[in-house]
Amino acid sequence: MKTFTVTEQGVEEGFAVLRSPFAHVALGNIDGRLYRVTVGSRDFPVPTSGPDRVFRVSAIRTRMRDTLVLVSERDPEDPRCLVVVDIINGFRGRSADDSWTGIHSTTEDCPLRGQPIRVYRCELCKLPLPASLDTTISPNSERNVHPNYGTYKSWDPFPDPPEIVVLAKGEFRMNDSNHQSSHQVRLLLMEPHAAFRIHLRGRFNVPRAGEICRYIRWSGTTLLMGEKLTDIYPEDEEVEGETTSNETGPGI
Repeated sequence: MKTFTVTEQGVEEGFAVLRSPFAHVALGNIDGRLYRVTVGSRDFPVPTSGPDRVFRVSAIRTRMRDTLVLVSERDPEDPRCLVVVDIINGFRGRSADDSWTGIHSTTEDCPLRGQPIRVYRCELCKLPLPASLDTTISPNSERNVHPNYGTYKSWDPFPDPPEIVVLAKGEFRMNDSNHQSSHQVRLLLMEPHAAFRIHLRGRFNVPRAGEICRYIRWSGTTLLMGEKLTDIYPEDEEVEGETTSNETGPGI
């Protein structure tokens, strides 16, 4: 299978391999715990020149310990791909499972309409509440009632297997003075035409209108990433009516 690494910089073919203390692909480091996937050192010896990367692999699990290992490619015709997704959140953004969703959404009425809420702004539909508009109203006051309007987007859940299989998941935390945040790092097995969305959280040094997201899709030949849904569908493909394979491939 082809392999790809996705970061905030874009899509790059292959996985970077670290050799200490053993050959592995890093998936994060938080609270002193390392997250990594073993790479078969016999299958991928240290290169004599160039970057230490692997580009085509198969994923297996050992019988004794059920450990995930990346080994040399077993089936060159396997149409799926392996993807390490390692996209940094904004300043003070925090990793969360609900940041990873499907690519389609529906508009829903805010369920908090007409209810008193002890905040200045509804966290669901983002409407300002009376306490943020009138200094005589406290957020804890029963007068701080959500308006009888407001909607929010409800996103489809993250695709289930076999469309996308989460083989491993880690977390990375940045604690330097210029950027404090954490984000999930996932190793995904993707069927052709599988796609998903990541909502990036935290503060970014760019003007924005609405959420900052990344859409990612495996076309069967190319891994596509964009800021909008239309970015991951070439002009000759329809966004609606896209189908996904329900056939399971060999190996994992």
